[in-house]
This record gives sequence, C-alpha cells and structure tokens, in this order.
Amino acid sequence: MSDYLPEGVWIDIFTRLQVKTLLRCTSVCKSWYSLITSPNFITSHLNRTTSNNDNNGSSPLIITHYTNTLGKIKCSVHRNNQSFDKCANFDFPIALTHAKFKILASINGLVLGFYGMVMFLWNPSIRKHLILPNPTIICKSQGSHRDSFGFGFDPSTNDYKVVRVVYRVKNFCYVFPPEVEVYELRTHSWRRGISDGEFSYCIAKHTQQAFLNGAVHWIGYNPKVSVGVFRNSIVLFNMKTESFGTMMVPGSVELEQRLSVTLVGESLSLINTSCFTFSAWVMKKYGVVNSWTKIFEIKLGSLQGPLRFRGNSDVLMAIRNGDLVSYDLESKQISHLGTNRDRKLFYFYVDTYMDSLVLLEGSDRILERKGTSCCPTSG
Repeated sequence: MSDYLPEGVWIDIFTRLQVKTLLRCTSVCKSWYSLITSPNFITSHLNRTTSNNDNNGSSPLIITHYTNTLGKIKCSVHRNNQSFDKCANFDFPIALTHAKFKILASINGLVLGFYGMVMFLWNPSIRKHLILPNPTIICKSQGSHRDSFGFGFDPSTNDYKVVRVVYRVKNFCYVFPPEVEVYELRTHSWRRGISDGEFSYCIAKHTQQAFLNGAVHWIGYNPKVSVGVFRNSIVLFNMKTESFGTMMVPGSVELEQRLSVTLVGESLSLINTSCFTFSAWVMKKYGVVNSWTKIFEIKLGSLQGPLRFRGNSDVLMAIRNGDLVSYDLESKQISHLGTNRDRKLFYFYVDTYMDSLVLLEGSDRILERKGTSCCPTSG
C-alpha cells in the first residue's frame, strides 16, 4: 500500500472521500484499486457515509421522473433543504422505448427497478447497473400467476436480496401457500426459498415497500378471512431468516383500498389516500400495535398524494400539472420546487440518496464468474 503510511491510515482517509473522488483513486495504482474495490472497504465507506448523513439530520434525495415530451427518464439529486438545490444529474442506465418502468426501492444507494420484463439493480453513484437473471419459478405450463417483489439487505451475510412471492391463480382465486424464491447479489442467482404453509396473505404486484429492521414490509390482505372483503395487514419478510410475519394496522384503515407503507424517519408509517384526503399513521414503537398514532389528515385539492416525508413537518407531493411541491403540515403552505420545466411529467419516484460504492466490487466479481453484462453508464 505504502512505505510511509499503514493501510489503516489509508482506509481512514479514503472512507472520508466522496465516491466520485474514490473512482479516480482506483486508477492511481493497483494497491489503491484493490483496497477501494474490496468488500470490507465498501462496507466501511458506506457505514461512515450513513453516520455522516444521520449526524447532518437530512440525507439528499434522488428524484426519478418520466417526461412525456422527451420520452426519457430524468434522475437528479437534491439537497434536502429549503432551497432544494440540485447537486447531481444521472442518466437512466437503460434505453427506453416505452414508459413501462417502475422503481421499487432504494437500499444503501442501490436501486431495484423494472423495465417491462427486465429487472435491474443500479447504483447511480458509480454509473453501473446489473441485469438480474430470469427467475426460476415459471408458471406458464400450470396456468396464470401473479408475483410480488421485495428488496432488502441481509446484514448477517452483508448481501442484498430480492424476494419474489409467486401466487398461482386458479378459477380467478389465489392458490396458497405461494411459492418463494430469493435472488442474492453475491451469487447473482435465484434459489428457492422456504414456502410457509401457514402463509395466506396476498401482496399486490409492485406495491410500495418499506425496509426497516432487516425486513421488507408491504400491505397485504388475507382473502380467507372474508370472501370479497379486503382486510389489510402489514406483511413482512425478514431478509436474514427468510421468513414471513404480519402486523395489524389501525382498525380505521383495515378496509381501505388505497393503503400503503412508507417510513417517517426511522418509524414505520401508513399512508391512506382517498379521492379527497390523505392521512398518515406512525407506529411509535416498532411491533406494538397499540402504538399506531394518526399524525395528520389533509385535503388533497390539486395535490396528488405524498411522495416523501421531509423532517417533521414537510411532505414532498406531486400536483396535477406534474410539478413537485413541498407541503408544510403546520402552515398548510405549498412551496413549488421548480423540478418540472416542461409541465409534462407524470411519474415521480423519490427516495433517500446514498453516495456509495455498492456494486463496484460485486459487478467485477459477477463478470468473472457469470459473464454477465454489468455496464458503466454515461453521465
């Protein structure tokens, strides 16, 4: 590494640098490249970045939106402050021919997205993406099916996982238990998961998820409870044990059809959107049903629902003309953030942005073993 400084000192220096600078450092010499692309360093750098963001009190936000007039997806990073300053732009890694795409989640700077039938992982910080292999559970020969996905991180193996829950459909009804398979980034492959014979909850395809305490959370319902009645519950999948669990929602939203999960800070939250209002609940103590607390309810008007909470009193929302605004829950004032210049945007995805090296080491390792395309993208 160096005749003058021990490796531990270099690690301390490098973990303080931004990803853009570190990528340049990998070209200086082989020893720097070997250090910066190692799994241990990538984890150390991520931990320091996470700690710095926590100390600053507000992480940057990445906004992904589809513009109809240009026929392309725009990605930008903004400081999560009052002026909402833009600090970076990224090109979407896949050429689009239509608007059938969806971003499911972002964990530690790694984004899981869908484009048609293609599933991909993308780290905007290092301009790399990875196309996932086709799932192994195929239902064509046995009739139609529905599937749901979740994305999370397993700290016990320091690995990123995608869980796929596959429901076979017979006579317009779900067949239980569903089949489960899990994708692991470290092996770049799918494997069969443990199918829980007692699990009888339906999770909608591409429904919004929340990753917290090592588990993916979705809104699901148990069709066996009452035929024709959707009784909501929170369904969770633990990434370490690869097992399912459930939590009850407040009774007042148990039958609501437009309920979703999100995070408010580090707390699990529910969002209920109706034709005229949206309201939010927070679970003050994780896993304790009695700790659900309704924190606000507002009239939508020209607003189209929440995209992201900012601190304690602001919510990022879209309005009907496609603009992005910040709504102050205390003053009830709307601040336009100037993100929509052509007024033709009709899809937003907003999440916390993490400057990370995740996928840098993994992509090279996967290339060597699988021969899979993991392409640097321009931008």
